[in-house]
Amino acid sequence: MTFEECLKEQLKNHQSMANRDVIKMCYQATFGAEHLLLDMDKAKTFFDREYEATDAKEEAVWEPLNEEIVRVNFGGWKRAGLSKEELFKMFAESTKDVGGTKEELLKCLECAELVIKAAGFDMDVWHKELTEYIESGMNPVHHSEQYRYAENPAYRVVKRAYL
Repeated sequence: MTFEECLKEQLKNHQSMANRDVIKMCYQATFGAEHLLLDMDKAKTFFDREYEATDAKEEAVWEPLNEEIVRVNFGGWKRAGLSKEELFKMFAESTKDVGGTKEELLKCLECAELVIKAAGFDMDVWHKELTEYIESGMNPVHHSEQYRYAENPAYRVVKRAYL
């Protein structure tokens, strides 16, 4: 699936997505989760805590972000009876050699703009938030409050090849 197709699917399945969530998806599709593993011990502790706090639930085990990168949902992973240790291993391996660039992120954001415009997003608000994001250095962002409240997201970004 192309990024455009993946974003359309995400918007359909997660109707609480806001501009910040689209920006986050673009960042993840470009860079994966490389920013989360600067300290392996800390990342493992945080992973374990979040994983244990998540119940098994009826959700997709994974959702594509593009052809190479997916979000693995803790609830779906647990429901499928899969190994927590294997998921962390895939996550850790996925942070190596992602190779995205800021230019690729900008292209992804341009693509996202066309998709969200067609989906009825307020483009004035999008342009304001996008400008602020670019001017601040295009760093990783958290999900929007509305998305966190509606979705209670718990996942890790991994390379599809590891699934």
